[in-house]
Amino acid sequence: MARNNRNYHPPTLSQIPSKRNMFYVVITKPEELRDGKATIQVRRSTGTTDQRIARTRMPKIAEQIYAEWDKLLDRDLFIDELDRHWVVDAKVEDLNVKDFVDRYGRVQAAEIVCLNSMEKIGDHSPIADELFKHMSWFEARELRAVISLPENPYPLAQQNQQQEELRSFIEELDGETTKPAAKAPIEVVNKSGCPTLLEYLPLYLKDRKWNTKRDASKIAATRNIKKFIGVVGDLPLDQILPSHAISLANGFDEKGKSYNTIKVVISNVSTMLSHATKHLFNDRVSPPQPFVPFNTLNGLSLKGYGASKRSYEALTTHQLHKLFSQDIKDDEKLLFSILITTGMRFDEAALLTWEQLKHDKHGIRYFDLSEGAIVKNNKFAARTVAIPDVLKLPNKGKGRLFNFPTNSDGKTSTAASQKLNEKYFHPIRTDSNDDRKVIHSLRHNVSGFLINLTDPAPSSEHMDWITGHGMQSSMTESERQKTYAQDPDVKVKYDIINRIEHPWLK
Repeated sequence: MARNNRNYHPPTLSQIPSKRNMFYVVITKPEELRDGKATIQVRRSTGTTDQRIARTRMPKIAEQIYAEWDKLLDRDLFIDELDRHWVVDAKVEDLNVKDFVDRYGRVQAAEIVCLNSMEKIGDHSPIADELFKHMSWFEARELRAVISLPENPYPLAQQNQQQEELRSFIEELDGETTKPAAKAPIEVVNKSGCPTLLEYLPLYLKDRKWNTKRDASKIAATRNIKKFIGVVGDLPLDQILPSHAISLANGFDEKGKSYNTIKVVISNVSTMLSHATKHLFNDRVSPPQPFVPFNTLNGLSLKGYGASKRSYEALTTHQLHKLFSQDIKDDEKLLFSILITTGMRFDEAALLTWEQLKHDKHGIRYFDLSEGAIVKNNKFAARTVAIPDVLKLPNKGKGRLFNFPTNSDGKTSTAASQKLNEKYFHPIRTDSNDDRKVIHSLRHNVSGFLINLTDPAPSSEHMDWITGHGMQSSMTESERQKTYAQDPDVKVKYDIINRIEHPWLK
């Protein structure tokens, strides 16, 4: 609002249909100027139908009206002494910005300085710069755009840094977004001054909900939201439409991305929008209103988009022989041997410690994963893993068996499995269509070996306990949790797994 220290009525905005829907500044006249006339208000056009622009023009128009009234009433109250100190003496070093902000409010204080200092100080007021630091970044951005102040270290430098980081990120995506949209997102007019996706992201990531999430989840959400920005542009949150999500889905679909990939990216954006509906308010209107009244992506159907899920495939007998006949480093060969003989997950094996190698009462070796499902969020992954005789282990040591790097969640990094796939599994594929043979395939091989055992055939429950699957059968998960302590004895699993032959290991 315009500064009003003369007891004049405050200005309001009114859109008048008969005036081509232009917004007008409307102020009630002081009683001394009414002269008994029926019209007790002054209306002055802002020259625009854009409410955001009209709102930013209103203080200057109101000040012009107040100045006219000052002359008619023989007043000289354009600015009081405190305002004059702030506006005229820009070289004062001990300016108490907080006092001025407390007196007039964030936005009004900045408007006083900006509107009253242009002729006296010049277009770049250091006082204005100080005041901007007390405003939210989108308030400062909006006001700066109106008064055309040049960039300064706050907050535009922060915005520029974010935009530069986004551009660098897009370049790293290597085809994950549609290139034309990523290179030249459509320019939009931010009518409301609502924060954009990139501007709101830091606030969203500070929410306390992330305190209970894994670091990897936070990193993945950030990356997915930036993927969305790379396709549709850095849109204000209140301008995001279902069509933008469909645009991303189409682009990812053309790139051969899976349905789940598309769903996760859009879900991360949708979750941030839901957060904004509860936490992001426009306090430049009275009463404050939510910038995003509802989540426009909630309930959006993505049916038909994305490639169908492609499961990994077990290696053929010929490929198993080729795999183990390669020149493999000792620790990597040990890892492959554990996977093909036990059915463990890659992370489960890669994170093993020597302290988990134990012997049961029969002297049978096993890996103890029963203290918790570190790798997979599945209570049934916490189990004992019987070790067959064919698996030869080096002398027992201390700490981890392998030295693969781990991520922030303590899991083996994706780069480790990718490196092993490129080094050992890509060379044994038959052709370019045989692209589902990876290190995880060894686990599928073990499931196949178990299914083909006869005389007697192992039960599905025993096979699930051996490989640590989710135990999805007629028994509900809650029922299985109650019987969790009945994980089959190590010897039961050993008797089954030890019947599988592994000629590729000889």
